[in-house]
Amino acid sequence: MLPFAQIPSSILMNPDLSPRAIQVLGLLILHSNGERRSWPKQGTLATSLRITKQAIQKVIRELVAAKIVRVDHDYTLPSGLLVTSYVLIYPETRQLQVDKRQLQVVGRQLKAPKADNHRLSMEEYTSKVPETTALAGASVAPEQQQPSAEWLALKQALRGIGR
Repeated sequence: MLPFAQIPSSILMNPDLSPRAIQVLGLLILHSNGERRSWPKQGTLATSLRITKQAIQKVIRELVAAKIVRVDHDYTLPSGLLVTSYVLIYPETRQLQVDKRQLQVVGRQLKAPKADNHRLSMEEYTSKVPETTALAGASVAPEQQQPSAEWLALKQALRGIGR
């Protein structure tokens, strides 16, 4: 199995980061241990991306300025060896904040109609919300089986959260 790195979508979609910075971050994530720390040599990173060590240093400064990576110059490995390590400090909650904002926007766009009467029977409720009819065990007419555009938009927004 080939190794892979999961890069948060909030970082991938960050317009302030260069594509090279995202590549280097991917390599740092790929080399990281369970504590979000990695210590590959800059030469190793440069060789992997076929660029110079000076270009790697510039990109690392970009990641540090964006508060995605912290550099520890005097990190001691369990073997006693002193190395420069890179700590991945991007907040895990940043993605949740972005997703919340996206849901708020989608929710405002949908503006679900309010029920006229708060005391609806199950039949009345399922007739107003066709998508729930199958869950209630009632038969659904073919024209009611097609989800509305609003439902599809909300479903698409929710799929984006799980990624």
